[in-house]
Amino acid sequence: MVETMRRMQAAGAVSAQLTVNVNNPGAIVAYEQLGFETIGRRARYERRAL
Repeated sequence: MVETMRRMQAAGAVSAQLTVNVNNPGAIVAYEQLGFETIGRRARYERRAL
């Protein structure tokens, strides 16, 4: 992920956006440690499998 972000920045990207389910706290913490921050929340991101 870090290497991808470095390449994106080198190519001129100034921001990146991703989506994470709220029921995946490990991923949320990992992305926050990389500098991502929550800017919004979708009402229904993904339906649960039956």
